[in-house]
Amino acid sequence: MISVNYSAKQLPRFWENIQKFGDDVAIVDCRTLQAISYRQIAAEIASNSEIVHRTTKGLACLAIRNDVDSILCYLTLLTSGYAIYLCEGENDTGPSFEFISQYRPDLILWGKDVNTPQCSGPDYRPRPPFLNFNVAERNDQQGCINPDLALLLSTSGSSGSSRVARLSYNNIASNAQQIMESLNTSPNERAVLSLPLHYVYGLSVLNSFLNAGASLVVGTGSVMDRKFWSGCRAAGVTMLPAVPTMLDFMRDIAADSFSMPRLNKVTISGAPMSRSTRDWVLSHLVAKDLRVYSMYGMTEASGRIAVLPHDEFVTHPASVGRVVGGGRLELSESGEIFFSGPNVMLGYSHCRSDLSRADDLRGVLATGDLGAIDSDGYLYITGRIARICKILGTRISLESVEEYLSADSEVAATSDDGVIAVFYTENDETDLVARTVRLAQRIKIPHYVFELRRLKSLPRTSTGKIDYPRLLTCECVTALQKGTGS
Repeated sequence: MISVNYSAKQLPRFWENIQKFGDDVAIVDCRTLQAISYRQIAAEIASNSEIVHRTTKGLACLAIRNDVDSILCYLTLLTSGYAIYLCEGENDTGPSFEFISQYRPDLILWGKDVNTPQCSGPDYRPRPPFLNFNVAERNDQQGCINPDLALLLSTSGSSGSSRVARLSYNNIASNAQQIMESLNTSPNERAVLSLPLHYVYGLSVLNSFLNAGASLVVGTGSVMDRKFWSGCRAAGVTMLPAVPTMLDFMRDIAADSFSMPRLNKVTISGAPMSRSTRDWVLSHLVAKDLRVYSMYGMTEASGRIAVLPHDEFVTHPASVGRVVGGGRLELSESGEIFFSGPNVMLGYSHCRSDLSRADDLRGVLATGDLGAIDSDGYLYITGRIARICKILGTRISLESVEEYLSADSEVAATSDDGVIAVFYTENDETDLVARTVRLAQRIKIPHYVFELRRLKSLPRTSTGKIDYPRLLTCECVTALQKGTGS
């Protein structure tokens, strides 16, 4: 459909050039009030690389948190040539059994306060703790890994699938540079790591700021806590990365009225903004001279695909911007968005043997999103080919939701404005409520995202399939409050 003769430009790897920023502050930890310089980080990487060194390229599974030790571990593993799978390290979680069994990582690192039985047994032996992480090493040698492979990031939040995106070193370096240029990031900026680092948006903030020699703030806690805002104020945060649900929370608690004198930039990505959210951003953030950047991206593109500059947000609030530097956007005949650029992943993998694969996509990504591009190059997202939604930055297959929640009877799921509506016909919804809670835990999203709506019957097309457009117009017999059953 689209033929691109693409040759990736090799960019400097920021993780190998940390020392060039010298004594400039790299990380501020609100919990210890400690400021760590780029020179200190470079010294830590050099020292720690000797501990994790191996003669052949290995796969490391890192349960990453938003703290100094996690960042140092991530940079050390990158510098040491590992391919790294990042999984959630917060909330007493660690690597999943499914990932370990499918990918057989050579090294597993998880928090000392987390019990992870799957990291013990005959396949793994313990190693001395490293940067406040427990460490387990595989006993046997595994298959070879593509030397260009740097990161594995999950793209499936719904079914526990082992499918991950394979990102190269050049993918990471390219997108860090693209974002830095698109957001005009300067060394005197200070961003709070408000998003998890196993999530590509959060990771792209980390990468692009380290690439620019700017500062990062950790240890502020949850954005749902008012202490988060006081921590940002005390640390002198100048940039807040946000997702639409975070903006809605800010609106509810009137966070725009909190005193943060140095805050001057807000970036927004992760999911489409509703009209009411956009209106609030315009009236409460832009009106106060905050520079607001709306962005569009995917894990498969190492983070960002398009950025709407702050001075164009007022005139094009519904757009997600124009393509990042070095990239190109095209639409297929059906309206699907195709993106080409140096930050397009190598391809997907499902198991360990896939890690030896070369570049399957050759710089061209079929996004699965439908869109429109105006004469000035502004991109507008108009829909999705597959039934996939984004909730709190997590891509969720609605088909997988239906499969998981169906028991003795069929259910139908739709999504809009950060809510997954689940339609059912059973009189007793007790089991369904319990299943939605379990599914929310599995996907790692709040259970209140699910709203259960009982119908007399599910609407059908002439061929017997569920008529999804008609679902939202059906009169509900019962509507349960977002997964709580109340």
